Amino acid sequence: LRINLGNHDVEQVYQQIAAEIKEIIGFQRVMVYKFWEDWHGEVVGEAKEDHLQPFFGLHYPASDIPAQARELYKKNVLRIISDASDDGVSILSNQEKPLDLSFGQTRAVSPIHLEYLRNMKVGATLAISILIDDELWGMVVCHSTTPAYVSYEKRKASEIIAKYLSGFIENYTNQKVKEKLKSLETSVNVLDSNMRVEWDVKKGIEKNPEAFLNAVDCIGGAFVSE
Repeated sequence: LRINLGNHDVEQVYQQIAAEIKEIIGFQRVMVYKFWEDWHGEVVGEAKEDHLQPFFGLHYPASDIPAQARELYKKNVLRIISDASDDGVSILSNQEKPLDLSFGQTRAVSPIHLEYLRNMKVGATLAISILIDDELWGMVVCHSTTPAYVSYEKRKASEIIAKYLSGFIENYTNQKVKEKLKSLETSVNVLDSNMRVEWDVKKGIEKNPEAFLNAVDCIGGAFVSE
């Protein structure tokens, strides 16, 4: 593993993770895909062949990976589609209700998703979930331009690297929260001290307006009295 997880440049770590997994599985494109609060996704890291159009920085609607699919990615952290042109094989069962294939790594996917991949000229995919506190933070999404199978050993190696990324993101987020809380506490203490000089709220804010803005986490504000 040639990734510096002590690096505080989170964007660079995303790039390194993508490059490392790309080297292992040999796909033409590997992306780190982050979900935002409304569940739309953004490509925050990418390693690709030079001839391919970059997807880095692009945003995709939440409907691309709907809630039902996201729940499956929480249960089964690694999924592979070896051939996007294959419609899958039906399973015959003596049970009335369908078999639960939630944990099947080679479980068939929606025909609409396969059509989506074919429209993107994608022949095979590998997707690895990035879970933080058992919730889906994002995914490592790998695209091959032709049908391709990834061996068990390479899948497990890629999964381990994705778990390293999960740990890095969790630690990085916790550190940022601590830094933010410390900054807020400092600003509040500065305001409190300034206001106590003449027991005047207005003068206390005017003496250090940056502390006021930082304390309430805004880029502009007004003090209204009486």
